[in-house]
Amino acid sequence: MSIYRRGKGKWYWMDDVVNGVRYRLPLKDSAGQNITNWQEALRREKETLAEIQGGKFGKIGAIARQTFDAATDAYLDHRRLHTAEKTRLTDAERSRALRRVFGETSLRRITADKIVRYQVERKAAGVSGRTINLEVGLLRRILKYHKQWARLADDVRMLPERPKAARERDAGKLLRELVGGAGLEPATPCL
Repeated sequence: MSIYRRGKGKWYWMDDVVNGVRYRLPLKDSAGQNITNWQEALRREKETLAEIQGGKFGKIGAIARQTFDAATDAYLDHRRLHTAEKTRLTDAERSRALRRVFGETSLRRITADKIVRYQVERKAAGVSGRTINLEVGLLRRILKYHKQWARLADDVRMLPERPKAARERDAGKLLRELVGGAGLEPATPCL
């Protein structure tokens, strides 16, 4: 861990190596201003290192610069060793729609907004919520494998797989079949 001053205003920078990746960054406060106080620089360096080790700072390094296509190929090769052939083929099939959208995008450029936009576009194209969730689940696993998911995890949500009206309709139909099929009458309240 090292902190040093740099620039005309003499603000503090950190220069640390975590898991073989060098992080040389300016230390800024919550308002985005450069830090000029030594004690605050020490505190902010510890916070930044905690973010890096927690995976919240995954936008730096060679892995973050690789394209989504290359990351997907690496993930599918890894899965070949640990899963059944049918699972790998299913993942490859699910990745086709993702590759059309994110193909040449570097992993660090994939944001929660882009994922939400992907979900909206797929839903508008008439794809079911279940299929979209399976594709986003694969995207999550690919990004997680390459240590890029933690920065997005809080902002990405899955879609409902079936509309609420259909679930209620099916529950009512099942209840009618159970009550009507057994020759039972609906219960009357006791007073």
